[in-house]
Parts: sequence; structure tokens; C-alpha cells
Amino acid sequence: MGIVKFSTVLAASLVLFGTAQAELISASADRQLCQAASRDGSLEPAVEAMMDAGQFRYDMAPALLNLRCGQVSLIQSLINDSRAENLEYAVIDLGVDVNSPLVPVEAGQLSVVQFLMQQAVMAPSVEAREFAMEYMHDFRSVDFNPNLQLVTLK
Repeated sequence: MGIVKFSTVLAASLVLFGTAQAELISASADRQLCQAASRDGSLEPAVEAMMDAGQFRYDMAPALLNLRCGQVSLIQSLINDSRAENLEYAVIDLGVDVNSPLVPVEAGQLSVVQFLMQQAVMAPSVEAREFAMEYMHDFRSVDFNPNLQLVTLK
């Protein structure tokens, strides 16, 4: 298989993977989750209610971060609006591996830390860029993100 053909197949696979991940959450739930993410402290109760109803599992956290909320993903929305509590919940409390590729971009997928690094330069406002830079460092700190200890134990 030639490199061009392999690259095309790989790109198509990544698009399909991102689409499959996003489809894990129902269309009606995605609107509810996007609305909850736009209000401080509202994402956790919304996700917990969905968990209680059997509509959400911890392994769906990457799909949550990639939900489309208007023209951007949920993670992008959280960065743009500097929603610290909701971002911490979606990443730390739901156990997302911040070093695992899961955020689709044109060139493939970025980890949460890589996406934050990108947003520290490209986010639409100074506040959002500073927020992304702060969380890029925080999520890589074992003191802030205890999940890192679990990843290193694997």
C-alpha cells in the first residue's frame, strides 16, 4: 500500500473514529450537556444525572470533550469561556488520560495537553489563551491531576 493511499485510509479512519465517539452520546443529551457546560458548576450534575439514568459511562468522557456545541467542540467552548470547574470535572473527575490522543484536529488527534498547548497560542482571546496555558501546566502536574499517578502505574 502506497503512502498516499495509507494516509487517506488513516485520515478516513480518524474521522470515522471521531464520529463514532461523538455518536455515543444521544442528540438530545448533547444539547443538555452543552448548555450545562456553558454554566459554572453545571456540567457535573448533568453528567451525574445521565450516569444515574444509564445514558453515560466514564469511558464516554472523550466523546463528551468532543461534543459539538454550536461551531466548536465542548472542550473548545470550555477554554473559550474559561470554565475551570467544568473543565476539571470533564478531564480529572471523569478520568481522561491527558496524554492520550483524543481531540480530533485536521492533522489527526491531539491529547488534551497538546490541544491546550495549541489553544495557548490560537484561542480567540487573551483570557482563553492564558486559561489554556494554565491548564496545560496544571493537567501535567501530579499534585493537581492525581490521575497521572494511575497512568504511570499501568
